[in-house]
Amino acid sequence: MKRRDFLINVGGATIVGTGAMSGLLCAGKQETHKKYRVIDSHLHIFDTTHKVPTHFDDNFNGLSRKCATAEKTIEGMKRGGIEKAFLITYSAHDIARDISDRVDPDISAPVYAREYAIKTWQDNRHMFYWFPDHVDPSRPGYLEDLRKDFELGADGVKILSNFHGFLPDNPGFMPVYEMCHKYNKPVIIDGSFWYFKKFLPNKESKSRQKEAQTIKGYTKTLATVLAEFPTVAFSLAHTGTAAVISDYDEIYKVMSDHSNVTCDTAASRGYGAEWFQDLVQSVGAHKVMYGTDWPYWLDEGLDSYRKGRRRWTMITDDCPKLTEHEKKLILAENADRFIKNRVALDDNEEIKKEVVK
Repeated sequence: MKRRDFLINVGGATIVGTGAMSGLLCAGKQETHKKYRVIDSHLHIFDTTHKVPTHFDDNFNGLSRKCATAEKTIEGMKRGGIEKAFLITYSAHDIARDISDRVDPDISAPVYAREYAIKTWQDNRHMFYWFPDHVDPSRPGYLEDLRKDFELGADGVKILSNFHGFLPDNPGFMPVYEMCHKYNKPVIIDGSFWYFKKFLPNKESKSRQKEAQTIKGYTKTLATVLAEFPTVAFSLAHTGTAAVISDYDEIYKVMSDHSNVTCDTAASRGYGAEWFQDLVQSVGAHKVMYGTDWPYWLDEGLDSYRKGRRRWTMITDDCPKLTEHEKKLILAENADRFIKNRVALDDNEEIKKEVVK
């Protein structure tokens, strides 16, 4: 199953007709909402002006490709009331295990060029935090490259462990977490447990691969990292990448057991108002950040932030069990804290209100 299929299936979505979507791409009256600050804690930008194939060309009949560029992303953020976003960059080779049988990474490399996304970040620092996602312990120089990214100004790092054949607690990642402690940088972990039936962390031992195929075994690797580096703030991408709904029992447990971990809700399995309220009840609003995985989920094109299935307005309008304070934490204030390498101890911890540089 391709990444695009996950994004269609995990939320129980249906795809609307091409004509309806094309009309929504660059049009649509915004509804009036009470003013909320909103930060998207999981976003990507791709240079789809290059006429080469990608692994998401047919997402929502091409809307993802049309809205993936820097210009369209910024337009969508402004239209959707998004103050800032975590810009996560990766190359075609960083995700090659997912696209190699569909798209040649070398041919498609210009679309995923990190230089394009970095320039977007540099030109729009007021709109983006940068999280490089190029950490492959089997690649010579990976630590030096990360150090250079931090010195360039990267705000944190994302670990896409299984795409490089590893588990999050592999010894090759330990110096990465140490570096994050040294530079006071937060870490996003995407262990891609939901991909384990498709491809395993094949650079681990057979026994480690076998153990990690169970959700208890997988979350054990997360717990090892969280306990070893208590002064580093971690976020579990996609709410821990649950393969089935029942996986959340173990994911929520590891989140509750460790004070230095939060999650983003981008493309999470089961995503919806009831799921969202259950997540908050299980782990606390202080451990949840709104995220989308733009541009993969754009069922409503550039109006998706206000009208799509991953819209932030679902949190404000369709989650009556959440208090106004909890909504503000989820939509922006937890991200404010995370970017400073902090996770709140509870829902009532005082936070600074000024805009984070």
